[in-house]
Amino acid sequence: MEENCLKYRKVLKRYNSQMLLAAEKTFRASTVSNVTLKHIVCHAVSPVLFDYVYWMLCEARNKKIERLYFFARDGFILYKIALLIVKKLKLNVDCRYLYISRFASRIPLYHFSLETAFDFICEKKIFNSLRTVIQNITLDKNEFEYIRKLLNIEENRLDRELSLRELEELKNSFLKNEALKSYVYSLSEKAYESAVKYFAQEGLYENVSFAFADVGWRGTLQVSLNRLLSKRIPAFYFGLYTDEFLKESCNDLWTSYYFSSSKNFLRKLHFNNSLFECFCTAPDGMTSGYEFKNGKWIALFASEGNVNCKKWFLQEQLNLIEAWTENYLSLGIPDSPSVKMDEKLLCALMFRPEKNEAELYGSYLFSDETNEENLIQLAPEYTEKDFKAVLLRLLHKSLKRKCVKSFWRYGSIVRSKLDFLSKFVFRSYCYAASVWTYIKQK
Repeated sequence: MEENCLKYRKVLKRYNSQMLLAAEKTFRASTVSNVTLKHIVCHAVSPVLFDYVYWMLCEARNKKIERLYFFARDGFILYKIALLIVKKLKLNVDCRYLYISRFASRIPLYHFSLETAFDFICEKKIFNSLRTVIQNITLDKNEFEYIRKLLNIEENRLDRELSLRELEELKNSFLKNEALKSYVYSLSEKAYESAVKYFAQEGLYENVSFAFADVGWRGTLQVSLNRLLSKRIPAFYFGLYTDEFLKESCNDLWTSYYFSSSKNFLRKLHFNNSLFECFCTAPDGMTSGYEFKNGKWIALFASEGNVNCKKWFLQEQLNLIEAWTENYLSLGIPDSPSVKMDEKLLCALMFRPEKNEAELYGSYLFSDETNEENLIQLAPEYTEKDFKAVLLRLLHKSLKRKCVKSFWRYGSIVRSKLDFLSKFVFRSYCYAASVWTYIKQK
């Protein structure tokens, strides 16, 4: 394990020796039992996150932005880092944490355009079923049951996986269902009223120059908020992908740190946004809406908390990042952010992970669904069956077979018990597929 961490130490020693000192100090002082976690967080994750937040705060100051709103939940640790930097360096930037999610920002918009609403409700995900579609309308059990009966859907059909063609047919049938449209409209109106009041309470309608801060990747949450607020708000992101949705949005006000929609092709190829979210996420559950309680608007959550607090090392990771930040700031004025250094650190972890690194972060429970149902491991182990599915795909497109779902393919390959040649072929295929995907998007 010590040897595995040398790749990060070498990078820090070359680009920022002060960060290496902070890493070693944090590592030695920590009582966290998982040594792999300590190595990765102290020598790779913390330096990258600090660089991003420090860059963001400097950009905000240069653009005379008075306030930064960090989005829940991926902005949680970014917000914590920002507070420490602002306090230590006495920066005149007001940092705030905004409880929001894709779900909580989309529902209030549905009544503005039901056609757009059903595009969101029936959007493609890694797993699609009637249950996940209905849960894009509501997470309330009683409302869910009402919609199920309204659509005359038997319970045994709820979890069958839907094809893309079936999703499109479902959307068209929804648009013809007047009772469903009326119900979605009423739910959306109610959600809009509470969301607007929460935003007002948090100062989003005040005459103050502010910007949003998040990790990325397509800007859908940003666009939803802009529509809700009837404003075009600047935003800072770690990275932005090329996307038709993005091209049509207000991306002239968005600034990215690591890669953008039209630049840094290789960085995107070696990057994994799902894994990056695992570095940043909060212990809270997903924000599902808002309610007025004890004289204040508060967030409602879809669950009691992040399941990874109990089944992974989420809280330990958060504590390590904060401790590292404090140790680094205690060494004096930080060096300017180095994107080149961050690229080498992230590539070593995301694109060329070691076995113990893939085992650790690959076991993190993850979901790409708005409501975070159907949690699976970030990088489940690939089997011989999965490898054969890839070979069939290479032989002929019509022979395509299903492969285990993985949000971090390179992690899954490393975790697998396949031989060296099989891993090489699998890895080459994944890389070629990524290249082809980006070419098609251009």
